Amino acid sequence: NHRYMESRKLLSDLMKSCRELVQHTVTFTRYEHGRKAKMWRADISRRTCSLLRTVVSVLEYDSKGEHVWQVSELTKSEKQALIMSVGGSNERAPLVLSIFLRTSIASHVENLEEPLDVNK
Repeated sequence: NHRYMESRKLLSDLMKSCRELVQHTVTFTRYEHGRKAKMWRADISRRTCSLLRTVVSVLEYDSKGEHVWQVSELTKSEKQALIMSVGGSNERAPLVLSIFLRTSIASHVENLEEPLDVNK
């Protein structure tokens, strides 16, 4: 019972972090109205949701038997990358997708007229 409650809390924390990431992305770039900025925000949001959905898929694997690359929220290129990098190790997929998300976040320099102020 303790493991279940701990897992439940960790998943809840992940959901909260994902929500906050998307909200901060929108909030900190709200004055950016260009097409590239809008596409960047949408990409961050989509990748965040895909990452969360993939974590849920990993947790549900024993009961549903669905591999992470079968998750409909993933793009074709994400699915291919997961097949090549994680193979049958579904639990490694969130790590790969988090790297993709971090790369997208870092691309703010190319996609925003005024890049985000980051601590170096």
